[in-house]
Amino acid sequence: MPSYALNQAGIALAEQMLEMAPGDAMLVLLARNTHREVQTAMEEAERLDIPVVLLTSHRAHSLAPACAQVIYLPRARVESIPLHGPTLSCLEMLMLGLTAAEPARSVDTMNRLVRLRNSIRPGK
Repeated sequence: MPSYALNQAGIALAEQMLEMAPGDAMLVLLARNTHREVQTAMEEAERLDIPVVLLTSHRAHSLAPACAQVIYLPRARVESIPLHGPTLSCLEMLMLGLTAAEPARSVDTMNRLVRLRNSIRPGK
C-alpha cells in the first residue's frame, strides 16, 4: 500500500500534511502527551474524513474518542529501560494484515521494489 510518514516537528510538519487526502488512514503512535503537531494532524484527518488508528501505552488516552480504533500496547521494560518490542510487533502484524488483504498486489509491489533497488545498486 502506498504510504508516507508524518515525522517532522514544528512547522515542517505542515508541508508533510499537504500529502493527506481522503481515502487515507492515519496511524498515530503516542504514549501520553499530545503535542500540537499530533493535535493538528488529528484535526486535519477529521477535516478530510481520514480514519485514525491510535497505538498507545496509555489505556485512557485523551485522543481515543476521536479515533476509529485504539490499540493498547503495554510498554515492555527491562531494568527501567523502555523497549519497543510490542510496538514493532504490532506494526509488523498490521503490515502483514495489509499484505494478506491484497496478496497479488503486495507481491507485485515487492517485485517492483527489488527491480528498482537492483537497478540502483546492482549486485547488492
